[in-house]
Amino acid sequence: MRPVKAPVPEDAPQFLREAFDRARRAKQPLVVDFWAAWCAPCLHLKKVTFHDSEVAKLLDKVQLVYVDLDKYPALGKVYGVESVPDVFLIDREGMIVDRLHNFEPPEAFLARLKKLLGV
Repeated sequence: MRPVKAPVPEDAPQFLREAFDRARRAKQPLVVDFWAAWCAPCLHLKKVTFHDSEVAKLLDKVQLVYVDLDKYPALGKVYGVESVPDVFLIDREGMIVDRLHNFEPPEAFLARLKKLLGV
């Protein structure tokens, strides 16, 4: 994937703007997870992958923000989200460097996080 600047529209929800600000101040990457309550793969990703002990350790080193696509469809359009889950991995410079479009087991997602964090 060719890195592109992560959009933060002026009318973005406050929680998203704050997550970008925290990431910038802490010099941390950001993971933005677009999801929906009715989405089985989304819930499985949270329950199985994000709660895996090794994944959770690395997620503590990034800013993680969840965006409910049903509540924020306009933000989904800004990011080009067509289905959920859609997870954006954004580096310390605010560039989208990786993107996950479906459920992924912990081992594979762990590799993505390690690359994002440079570990």
